[in-house]
Amino acid sequence: QLVNVVANYPKVDGIKTYFITGSHDETHFLNGGFKMGGEIAERRKDLIYLGPNQSMFYAGKAKVPILIRHPGGGCSKSLSYKAQEAINKIDEKNKPKVLLMGHFHKSYCMYYNDIYALLVPCLVDQTEFMKVNDLQNIVGAVFLDLYVDKKGNIEYFNYDEMRFTDK
Repeated sequence: QLVNVVANYPKVDGIKTYFITGSHDETHFLNGGFKMGGEIAERRKDLIYLGPNQSMFYAGKAKVPILIRHPGGGCSKSLSYKAQEAINKIDEKNKPKVLLMGHFHKSYCMYYNDIYALLVPCLVDQTEFMKVNDLQNIVGAVFLDLYVDKKGNIEYFNYDEMRFTDK
């Protein structure tokens, strides 16, 4: 997995990717003490590891707070439910402008309680566990265009989803 990410994750001069790790990466740590995120960042200086499961990232000159989360738990029938629940639990003092949530292998975007919330698709194929439990799996990526004022308020938000349908 490490060799694959280091060799194949797209590299574009001048662009850095900030990332967290989640439950699949945690398995390597639990089984043998291997810290996947740190090793990836050590081998690719354009990939910036922010930590396991959750981190606040401050984007651009205006330092727009973006909360990146990989929660636990299962999927809900409503795509908005998990993001709404997460937003409802956020402390007002640490409120992000954007919430990016992995783990659910879904793709969804909404605006709720002054936060743009996205369920971010995954980069893995549907597992046997998902097939047996009739869990949909969205493989893809999202691209965000944010235009903010000098105070960090989002004036324009554009969400562009790219689904990867070919294996």
